[in-house]
Amino acid sequence: MKYSQTRNRAVSPVIGVILMAAVTAILAAVIGTFVTGTGSDVQPSAQAGVTFDYDGATDELTVRVIDAGNVDALYIENRDDPVQNGDISSPNGWDTNVDGDRRVVNEDPDGGDSVVIDGTANDDDVVITGEVDGEETLLDGWELE
Repeated sequence: MKYSQTRNRAVSPVIGVILMAAVTAILAAVIGTFVTGTGSDVQPSAQAGVTFDYDGATDELTVRVIDAGNVDALYIENRDDPVQNGDISSPNGWDTNVDGDRRVVNEDPDGGDSVVIDGTANDDDVVITGEVDGEETLLDGWELE
């Protein structure tokens, strides 16, 4: 009787160790990311669409919200001539009083909201700021010059 010896081929021990080390490193990285919460601290930036319409004959600047995007609040600030309570007319969705920073405030913006700011000169620097989760982001600016 002839005895035949079959030979099984397998991955060499060196390659097996390298593969096991790679799998362990990948698993450690994935689990570490979940445990430490990496990426959960990213804050969304404010995004909204607004338009400016200036009437030079009356020095009125009309600001319209086209799309409120993801903002919780919008602020209009005239950096050259701070807005006064008497400067606000035709508020549609906007507060009739300015806040402590001399800004016109819209706490719950919607598309179609608009406000007219009287006494705006054509060279004033007017900016719109959006707020998301307590963080403010500059959205747009207007200066005719």
